[in-house]
Amino acid sequence: MGLNISATTNGTMILVGGGFLPRVAVDAFCRHAGGRDGRVAIVTTASRRQIKTHCLQKHARTDIVTRKHDIDAIRDATGVWFVGGDQERILSEFRETPMKALLHQVLARGGVVGGTSAGASCMSRVMVYENSERTGFGLLDHVIVDTHFHSRRRLSRLLRLLRKHPDQVGIGIDDNTSVMIQDSRMRVLGTRTVTCCDGNSCKVYRSGDVVPLRWTSLPTALDRKGQTG
Repeated sequence: MGLNISATTNGTMILVGGGFLPRVAVDAFCRHAGGRDGRVAIVTTASRRQIKTHCLQKHARTDIVTRKHDIDAIRDATGVWFVGGDQERILSEFRETPMKALLHQVLARGGVVGGTSAGASCMSRVMVYENSERTGFGLLDHVIVDTHFHSRRRLSRLLRLLRKHPDQVGIGIDDNTSVMIQDSRMRVLGTRTVTCCDGNSCKVYRSGDVVPLRWTSLPTALDRKGQTG
């Protein structure tokens, strides 16, 4: 099964479904951010409590972004990471700022953008929020990202949104699992599974699976050829 989705073809995106951050995902993020020569902005806005980010901070120079007045740290970033929590807090804080444009610029210059849980969901244009939806950053224009997918039994929620938005593809990421989107491919990393759905069918992928992507600006659904590569 290949995916027809619209997204930037430059840079790398790494999205985690919640739980612990898979070591392989952290390593990939930091590598694509430039390692110790990189500059990573960690956006902590989604959480009301202090989030441990030492797993990222020990690999690269980091700046913490919490409020909109911190946003200049993203202008020179080679990587941007969004922690989990409440995605509406992210959007409320940065709605009237150039955050979306700055994230696109990070990707356009070959950097990496990622996040976990709420920090992954906000990358979609149609963003899951509780049992409803909001408008996210739209880095993945025709993809709805849902997280904690099996542990919180979110398949019915995702399918309901896909019926409402038939131009979208759904990607449900389990806890402790991530997807890396790069070079027209989506690779599954971590310990559990990723479920890809359109309005008619779903397919489950496991760690190590690579899903071909065909970048398109047209709203299309899944190609159901059943191929991984």
